[in-house]
Amino acid sequence: MRTTSFSLLFLGTSFTAAGCGATLLLTEHSRSLDGGEIETGWTLAEAAIRILVGVPLVGWFGERTRESRLAAFGALLGAIGCMTLAEGHVQSPAIGLSGFLVGLGWGVLFLAASTALSHCVTDADRGF
Repeated sequence: MRTTSFSLLFLGTSFTAAGCGATLLLTEHSRSLDGGEIETGWTLAEAAIRILVGVPLVGWFGERTRESRLAAFGALLGAIGCMTLAEGHVQSPAIGLSGFLVGLGWGVLFLAASTALSHCVTDADRGF
């Protein structure tokens, strides 16, 4: 893997990890929309279910496409989900769609990124 590709993969994964950390503020966002912990729980449940959908997708499509492209696609899905979640002004079913996109994006990104990195590092160069 070229240094530029690795740098972009690292940068994209770092931004997505920051989005993961922003989920800690999801309850406060839900409260500002006259929601509460139950609505936050439903949104996170949607994300968790979609992570379980995203992981097999990487296995199925990883052999047909490059994992780096799947990682970029996962980061894009996660970013769209975070943006739609942040843009919501009322508690609505669209928040569930946001959870769907975030979870699917996380599942695809983190597995595809790990797989892409494992292809470029030889066994001799690994830390164990």
